[in-house]
Amino acid sequence: MNSELSKLFAYSSRYRVILKAISLGYSRWKDIKDYLTLKFGYVNDSNFSSLLGNLVKSSYVEKRNGGYKVSDPVLERVFREF
Repeated sequence: MNSELSKLFAYSSRYRVILKAISLGYSRWKDIKDYLTLKFGYVNDSNFSSLLGNLVKSSYVEKRNGGYKVSDPVLERVFREF
């Protein structure tokens, strides 16, 4: 698992922050983006949507009831500790 996550974070360190935000309970698109902006500074909507979409496609995150959630409870605990 560590090597998979290392590859993901090599593409963008923003993935780490997005996953932490979601694991901390930020589920709405705007709330996750605000958390990322707080940590990294400005991120345009298109880039953020792309990052979040990639996490959904890779099954780290799922979209549920209009919000986002880490797909696996064990991973959620790992991401919370980042």
